[in-house]
Order: sequence, then C-alpha cells, then structure tokens
Amino acid sequence: MTESSSMKSMLYEHLTSLNIKAAADKGLVAILPIGSIEIHGSHMLAGTDSITVHRIAALAAESGIHCSLSTLLRYVSGNKHFLGTISLTAKTMLSLLEEMCDEITRNGFKKILILNGHGGNIPVLRLFLREMLNKRKDYVLYG
Repeated sequence: MTESSSMKSMLYEHLTSLNIKAAADKGLVAILPIGSIEIHGSHMLAGTDSITVHRIAALAAESGIHCSLSTLLRYVSGNKHFLGTISLTAKTMLSLLEEMCDEITRNGFKKILILNGHGGNIPVLRLFLREMLNKRKDYVLYG
C-alpha cells in the first residue's frame, strides 16, 4: 500500500490482507454501515437507506482516517408490512452484529463505529450496544 493509495480509499474490499493489518495497526476506526432494504413507497428505491449510508461510509474511508467495511447489513428488524422489504428478527440482527464485530476485532481493529442509515434499526442497535457493554468485549463500539 503506497501512501497515496492509502489516503485515497480505505474501503475494506479494496484492501489486501497486508493493507488491512496496516490499517488496524494504525488504530483506524472500522466503520460498519447498517442500512435496510425497505419500501418507502412507489417513488423511492428499496435500497435508499443502504445506498445513502454506504456512500457516507465510503466518503469517510476516502479520508484515510477510517476503514469502511462495505459488508453492510441491509436488513430491518420486524418491518414486514410492505412488499419488497427484507426483514430479519431482532435476535438474528443481534447475532449478526455481534459476530461481525467479533470478526472485525479478530482482524485487528479495536474501535468500531456502527453507522446507521435506517431509523427503524435504532431500537435493535441500542439493545446491541447495551448488551456488548455488559459483555465487556475487547473492542470499543460507537453508535
């Protein structure tokens, strides 16, 4: 990783294993974007929340001070009343978030920012942050 390439993008999928190690060793904050596949009506795309939060995370990655994971969660918890929405249970969301954060940490990152792009995710994210605080994980979560 050259200095100029490291400053252009820290998008996880654009990095090699050596780049990932270097980013983690620098103490960069790993950004985990959370969006949704949800119908907002006939006038908007189902992925609007995911597209928006992914772009914000990508801009942060371009700064070179954060590493953004494009492995974004695009699902909502329990919003099944609109055709086209992809929904998971809160239990599944909590398990996915914990395993993803554990894996991010296993790859060397100690600070993780959960960047939420969907208001409906807030209750599950609050519960997740509280549970992780009680579990005393080996990483710091920001949400």
